[in-house]
Formats: sequence, structure tokens, C-alpha cells
Amino acid sequence: AVLKTNSETTIITLKDVLVNNIHLNGVGEIQTNTQNWEITSTNAELRDWLPLVPKIWRPDLDATNINGKSDAGISIMINNTVTEVLAKVSLKESGLSLPEENIKLKDCTGQLVYRYNYSANKTATTLQLIDIAASTKSGIISLNATVDDLLAPKLSANGSFNLQVAELLSITRPGLIKEALGTVTGAFSYAQKFNNWDELKSRALAEPKLQGNLSVANGSIRFVNSNLYLTDISADLEMRNKDLVINRLFIRESDSEFLLDGWFYNALYMGPQRPVPTLSVRLLSEYIDLNRIMAWEFPKRAETEATYSANRTAPLAINFKLLLDVKHFNLIRFDGYNLKGEVWNDGLKIKGKQISLNGLDGSITGNFAWRTEPTGYHFWTKGELVKINIHQLFAGFENFGQDWLLADNIYGIGTTQLETSMAFDQDLNFIPTSLKLASDITIDNGRLVGYK
Repeated sequence: AVLKTNSETTIITLKDVLVNNIHLNGVGEIQTNTQNWEITSTNAELRDWLPLVPKIWRPDLDATNINGKSDAGISIMINNTVTEVLAKVSLKESGLSLPEENIKLKDCTGQLVYRYNYSANKTATTLQLIDIAASTKSGIISLNATVDDLLAPKLSANGSFNLQVAELLSITRPGLIKEALGTVTGAFSYAQKFNNWDELKSRALAEPKLQGNLSVANGSIRFVNSNLYLTDISADLEMRNKDLVINRLFIRESDSEFLLDGWFYNALYMGPQRPVPTLSVRLLSEYIDLNRIMAWEFPKRAETEATYSANRTAPLAINFKLLLDVKHFNLIRFDGYNLKGEVWNDGLKIKGKQISLNGLDGSITGNFAWRTEPTGYHFWTKGELVKINIHQLFAGFENFGQDWLLADNIYGIGTTQLETSMAFDQDLNFIPTSLKLASDITIDNGRLVGYK
């Protein structure tokens, strides 16, 4: 350091002063009631700055990996009534990773700006992230953010991103995805106030106050411990805090296709003890193969968030509620049309109410329940069949597992109120001895042909 002084002013020149491995250069001008300092550093390791940050604002070094270099400039003004600090840090090939949240950023550029103003009346602190750009594991993200009042912080941010579906899902639902393809792009804004800095660190990602939009293209997903393989995924979505608004979501599964709109509650909840997300949507489809859907093995929850169970009777990883509008579907050898109604899950049970459809040359209405059991599946239904083709009914359901009265033996137009239950093994094979049927049938123009 070089010291120059006269009767009113002292000037201190700092040359390559080493503080915590940071090389500092600068000039300080000290007068009777005022100090002004201009200090710079170049190519300093970001981690070397952290011990100089007040502990209350310092990131958790055990849970955070920060690397890279930076250039910094610090201006300090002190007089009898005011202290002002302005620090600007320019990032150079920096990186940040939060392993517990599956977040990893690299090649970061941009600027960090810290302002501190102290007077007898108030203390004001502001931290800004300006024009931050970074590479993620699979794409890019840009960000601008401001934190006002670091003691009771108010965080506001906006940005955009373009990354792979697999990376986004590894953050929001770690461990659920076996394989995912596709690109997700979007823009977002964020605003939330916290009582203190510790609350910001624990809740900023856990319960986000997000707004923005997402677009997914050319996606496909395989889930762990599941036979589900969803393809041709495309979507236009909106972020509403921790929920997703589904403006349009198209999915294909084998020959079945689904077009959804509605809400996906808690889809963006990223904190610990994530609540089970709930899909509440209208489902439109030109064709659905119910034989495959009834054999779907949905992902199941496990005791820890990082894994999902292979146990068939474990709770579902996602709850759902669907309003159906299906033009054509197939079940066993039965073709149905204009399927409408409400379907939802109650634990492992899948229930339906106010179901209506056309089939067998007539109409069908009723309710149903489909239950997963340790040894297989159980199906129950209660409803009314109006003016149906009896021959087609027996043929479509393979004579209901019996051989004493076959489809080729019986013809006519039937109206019936019935309640039935039946069981299937784990391979979805019907168990004839499980059939229970109570019905009241009226048949018009009936014929028995070749019946013993």
C-alpha cells in the first residue's frame, strides 16, 4: 500500500493486497468526515468470496457447489450520517450445482450487484442478478432477479429456458422417470416475500410463486416400475405457482390417443415431502384401447421420494380425475362409441360415475369400479342397457366365460338393469368362476338357435 497525505486528505493506494486468496487493488480517499474507496479484483475464485459474505446470507456450502472466476468492483462511501456500498461482480465461466434438487448450471455469465445503504433512519439492502445466462445439463436458462431487504427478503425474478423434458422431471419429480425424450421451452416470472433469509433458502424452490408458460414438443416418457410408454407428447402449459394449467396436452399410448385440458395440481412442488400431484382434466379421444389401459401398471409411491415402488398394491404416484369424451373404444371384443362420464381414482380403486355410451346397437349407462388386488383385479358395474343386441353382447364379452348358452344360440333386442362383478388374474385373464350377475332382462324379438 502507498500512503499520501496532506492537511485535509489522505490517499491510500492498494496494490495487489491479498485477502482470503483474493488479490485486491484500489484507492481510498479519507477526509475529516468522509471516506471514499474504489477497490477491484480480477480472476478471483468465486468460492474465495464466500467467507467474506455475512454468514446470514451465505449459501449452505455443504449443499451447494459454486465454482468459476469473477471480476469485481467495490465502491464504498462513509460519512457521519451515511454508509453506502456498491459491489459489482462479473461472472466468468462460473457454475452452480444443488445436488439435492438435481440442479446443475455451468458456463454462467452475467453480473451480481449488491447495494447497501445505512443511515440513522433506515438500512436498505438489495441484491441483483443481471442478465444471468447458463447452460443446464441439457439446455440453457436465462435469469434476472432482485432481492430487496436481505433481512426480510422480497424476491422477484423473470427468465426463460430451453431444456430436455428428462431434466425438468428430474427436478420436479426425482426418481419417477425411467426414460424421457423431448424439449421443453418456456418463460417465467417469480415473486414472493419471506420473513428471513433462512426461509428464502428453504422455501424459494419448495413452494414457488411462479407465473409463466411451457411448451413441450416431440416428447416421450417411460416411468419406473411401470409398463406405461407415452409417445408423441406435445403440450402448451401455464405455470400457476406450484400448479400447471393444461391448455393442451396430446399423448399417444400404442393405438390410444388422448387430448387433455385442465389442471395438474402440485406438479411444480419441489420441496421435501412433496404432496401427491393430482391431474384434473377433460379427456378427448378419437380412439382408446381399454384392454391396454386396464392392464396399465401405474407408477407407485415408495417410502422415500427418491424411489418408486414395484409393489402392485402400493399407492399411486399420481391421482387423477377425468371427464371423458371418447368417440370410439374397444374392450375385449366389444366396440363402444360416444363414451362420456367421470372417472377418478380413490387410492388403488378406479371409479366411474354417470358413464354413458353407445354400443351393441343400443345405449348403456351406469357406474363402475376397478380395483387392484394382490392376486389380480376386480371389476364391478351397475347400470342399464337399453335396446341392445343380445347376440353382440354375448359375442363381445366372449360368452361371459360360460359355454352352456353361446352367442350363436341367442338373438334379440334386450333392455336390462344389471349389477355384475368379476375377477381377473394378474395377466388380465377373466376368471369365469368369479362372475356374479343380478339382472332383470326384457327381450323383444328373441330367438334361441341350436340351444340344447
